Amino acid sequence: MKLVLQLTNLLPYFSVIVTGDLVSRSKPAPDIFLKAAEKLQLQPWECIVIEDAANGVKAAKNSGMKCVAITTTHTEDLLQEADLVIDSYEDLDLQKIYTALLKK
Repeated sequence: MKLVLQLTNLLPYFSVIVTGDLVSRSKPAPDIFLKAAEKLQLQPWECIVIEDAANGVKAAKNSGMKCVAITTTHTEDLLQEADLVIDSYEDLDLQKIYTALLKK
């Protein structure tokens, strides 16, 4: 993952990286998201997960985190457990997401 983030020039935007090999259970278990929160020294309710898969949405909700789902790989009906569903990464507007999540 670190190599991918380096190659895409995204590594500077991440202070913590958690991959599946650092946890014993995979999604829809919440382990990976809880590990990320722990490394960030945050409570789950302070976190927002951005996901594009149904098992990822389930894992986020199982962790007690808010979840924004993006319909880039799955349809909205498969991601309906998310707190907010958007159609594109271009729709990742922090103010809009924050406002939408506050209403829930």
